[in-house]
Amino acid sequence: MPTRHLIIVALLAQLLAACAAHVSEAPDADATVNEILESSGLRWEIRQAPLFFRNMKADNPAKKAMLDSTRPEIVEPIVATELRKHLSDERIGQLREWLRLPLTKRMIALETLGQDAMELSRFGEELKKHPAAPKRVALLTRLDHATRMSEKKTDESLQFGLRLGRLEQPNATAAELAEAKKYAASMRPAMVEGVTNKVLIGNLHTYRYASEEDLEKYVPFYESPLGHWWSDLRHNLLLTAAQKTTQHFARPK
Repeated sequence: MPTRHLIIVALLAQLLAACAAHVSEAPDADATVNEILESSGLRWEIRQAPLFFRNMKADNPAKKAMLDSTRPEIVEPIVATELRKHLSDERIGQLREWLRLPLTKRMIALETLGQDAMELSRFGEELKKHPAAPKRVALLTRLDHATRMSEKKTDESLQFGLRLGRLEQPNATAAELAEAKKYAASMRPAMVEGVTNKVLIGNLHTYRYASEEDLEKYVPFYESPLGHWWSDLRHNLLLTAAQKTTQHFARPK
């Protein structure tokens, strides 16, 4: 066979191999995203979001848009798409290994049990009479500091207010939006302390069935570089989805 033909055949073989690799990568990527969404409790969290608004009456377009923007069938594809952008990061493999550990599965099972508002309130009142063990409080305080959960919860509350305001006033000017953000920022310091206390009570309730031995092994993950990365990535995935759904529903009709 002439050299020219051999070169053409070799190029075709490389092209076919590349196409085959591209086809085979898609299912793997889908499987990886699905595994992380499921095993991390992120899918559960997405599906829980609408429950926070179950008592909100959709009696105006802004509230209806807010309810629509939390629908799992809208939010999850956005989160999955954003997560897919990080699959080439070598830390994804490390994260998957950690999510498969028996300890991690036990703790995430506790995290996804859910919290009833009335039950949590009763639990908080009980803590006033019978305070939690200092060691357990210290461990969960470390967890809050490592994940910056109180800070993130505060920011989520402020973002919620800004989102609702944007939905109520879709034609707001850039100056008005900037002023609203400035006001929200001024409210932040006063909110953090109250949120921190609520997060501690929530964590004491969430991990009430976890042993201190398990907590001593679990908390250091979130204090590690990998834990910091995952905690921030998870938060940013949900934040990006919230921003995109709000932008969509806030468009003037």
